Amino acid sequence: MNRAKFTTLAATLALAITLTTSCGEYSLTNNFTSGDGDDDSAQELRTYRSDHFSQTTIKVGYYINNSWDRSGKQYLVKWFNLKSVSTFVNEDGTVTVCVHDDDAKIAHVYEFSTTLELQREFSIPYEFNMFGEFTKDSEGNYYFFFAKEASDVYKKDAYNEPENMALVKYDRNGSKIKTYKRNPMNDSRKSGVHVPFRVGCRIEISGSMIAVYFARAQFRDEDGGKHQASFGFILNKDTFEEIPAQIPIGAHSFEQFILPIDNGFMIVNKADGLPKRAFNFGRLYGDNSRSMVLSSFMFAGNYGDNTTNAQTGGVAKTAGGYIFCGTYGESPNKRNLLILTFDDAMTAISSPRYLTNYTDEHSIGNPKIVGIGSGEYLLLWELFKLPSEYISTQMQIIDGAGNPLSPVKDVPGLRLNIDDVLRYNKQTGRVYWTIDDLDILTSFTVYALDARFAYSNDEFSLPDAPGVKGGGYGLSLRRFTSDKTEVTHNQEFTVDHTLADLSSTSFPGALSGVALMDDSNNIVGILGTSNIDPVADLNRSNKKIKCKVPVTVEPGQYKLRIIVKTSGNDEWRIVTTAALSGIPTFIDFTVK
Repeated sequence: MNRAKFTTLAATLALAITLTTSCGEYSLTNNFTSGDGDDDSAQELRTYRSDHFSQTTIKVGYYINNSWDRSGKQYLVKWFNLKSVSTFVNEDGTVTVCVHDDDAKIAHVYEFSTTLELQREFSIPYEFNMFGEFTKDSEGNYYFFFAKEASDVYKKDAYNEPENMALVKYDRNGSKIKTYKRNPMNDSRKSGVHVPFRVGCRIEISGSMIAVYFARAQFRDEDGGKHQASFGFILNKDTFEEIPAQIPIGAHSFEQFILPIDNGFMIVNKADGLPKRAFNFGRLYGDNSRSMVLSSFMFAGNYGDNTTNAQTGGVAKTAGGYIFCGTYGESPNKRNLLILTFDDAMTAISSPRYLTNYTDEHSIGNPKIVGIGSGEYLLLWELFKLPSEYISTQMQIIDGAGNPLSPVKDVPGLRLNIDDVLRYNKQTGRVYWTIDDLDILTSFTVYALDARFAYSNDEFSLPDAPGVKGGGYGLSLRRFTSDKTEVTHNQEFTVDHTLADLSSTSFPGALSGVALMDDSNNIVGILGTSNIDPVADLNRSNKKIKCKVPVTVEPGQYKLRIIVKTSGNDEWRIVTTAALSGIPTFIDFTVK
């Protein structure tokens, strides 16, 4: 049997500094892992703990794709690519984080104590070249879902396609114990899975059942057209035998959510097609009984528009049914926070009840909901000022009918993972989530927020101590200049570089952004982009790009490399030397 590689941090040599302030306690730790010295092992550990909030930042040896709204506009797009980091709270209160390295095709799992102290690492290779999602069961077993794109063929020719999906189970000791592989045309509707995870993927466990649910591009119809819809299946998690189930499907499914319930799952689709252009809810049991489906109010527009002006926050179980939170706006660039409620029998759904009513330039994005016990439900969301300014993160506690139990409370700078869910920890009374770090492409931060902090009169502030960069107020833009140039502190200047066409197999899609990153893997400036401010003079002609940005820099030595993002993948990627034309991989300069 295959065995995953574990690193136990108790076996490391560490240099730790603890700072105590009036706000909380900071720990700065540099870990020097004994053993093979694998660069992917966690290298630094930074923690902060206070009465209401704690965080741990882990630096790793690989690049992590974007998971939060850096641009201040991501919540307004039609859909979001797969998250790069996921969080799971175990029954004993410990916390598991999974981060996937798409470049090396390795999934990394990090185990934390209830106080967010890193205990060990777990790394496994991808089964196929695309990572979907992970989860755990109460016995400590890990489940990973992988897939790959099938050939671009007509449906009638797709039956000979090889398996392109795999659910893999590892035990708590890192041994692979089961693998389930699936053919792309193993689909009762005979549409198939041509391109998996377009867009979204979820995995959850209920009892002995594990549900896999994601969106996919289908194989070509006879007229040559390809369509997108959600897809899923259920297995017995112990035997890996498929459980027949009538999975609810959403056409043009741009967001999905799964809530485990007794003997089944509640599945949410934000759809632009059938069953309705709406938030669609499907209750699914493991006995192959008919799925119950209920739809919200209809989104403005026409079927197939692809634009819904809506965002899914999630659903939670109440005493008599369910409560859902999301956002919606009549115009593409305007959103308000809403809740919907419906009964257990799924016979009726409420009209939207709006908890915000912004009519000015403010807008709501990236909503979340989670039950926190005692009939209370925590809402978290981000407040923006159009067109792209992040203002704050806000929280509120409501009851099962959507009535406010607390005032709206600001937790500024506490950025949310766009696609991941909140996880409530009954042992600590906190909610947990993870994002890639705010300034460093090779680190991630786990957050733990007191779920009932909204009742407190205390003000919230992120850590800001010597040696600890306060996080979350947006991308830190230390500025830059051109090759081997000296400039004075606070002097404005421009960068003028021409790059070769980067729309290659490594960077599919039109180039939408260029930035510079230092040798410590910090993004230190945006050269030009269509969706990140400050917007630069970004011109494209003859497959080349010219970027100019007026900037202000801090004094110091800088060594930068170029990174890009494309319209097909809204994530920063390193540009290899082969992709550059007359530009060095690193640019050296000095600021006086």
